[in-house]
Amino acid sequence: MRRYIEQTTQPDGTVTETPVDGIILTEREYQEQRDQLEALIVTADTFLQQAQSALDSLMDTYKAQRPIDRTYLAAFGLEDDPQPETIL
Repeated sequence: MRRYIEQTTQPDGTVTETPVDGIILTEREYQEQRDQLEALIVTADTFLQQAQSALDSLMDTYKAQRPIDRTYLAAFGLEDDPQPETIL
């Protein structure tokens, strides 16, 4: 945390100085921070899109495999899980 002086011009023309604690960034520092944050957001968005795509693919495989599983179980006189499927 840096300490800086805030200058305020009063209506009578006098200037008052008030010490203020805070974070001061130059325009360059601000832009660098912003660029890094934007890059992080893009990375996170890309990751989420890839995860969603993988999940969609997995669910498609699961849905395609279920009838085969049921047929296999029925061939051996076994029952499938009687609880209804819940697909998120």
